[in-house]
Amino acid sequence: MESVEFDSEPGTDLGKSVFRKPHSVGLLRLAAELHPDSRLEDRRKWSCLRERLESIRAKYAEASRRVRILSRYVE
Repeated sequence: MESVEFDSEPGTDLGKSVFRKPHSVGLLRLAAELHPDSRLEDRRKWSCLRERLESIRAKYAEASRRVRILSRYVE
């Protein structure tokens, strides 16, 4: 069975992850592997992924805010 690989370097975005299967299958499999009821190590991975997702959301919100501000000057 093919695996799902993530770039684990610090500061990398979850969006840059590499999936060897179609996203929907890879994400379902990842969710099953990292379900909060699984082993402690998996819970840590789940927590890490959640933190990375929140970081990406915060960066996206900040970028969106900046685009709105800059678009005012372009008009």
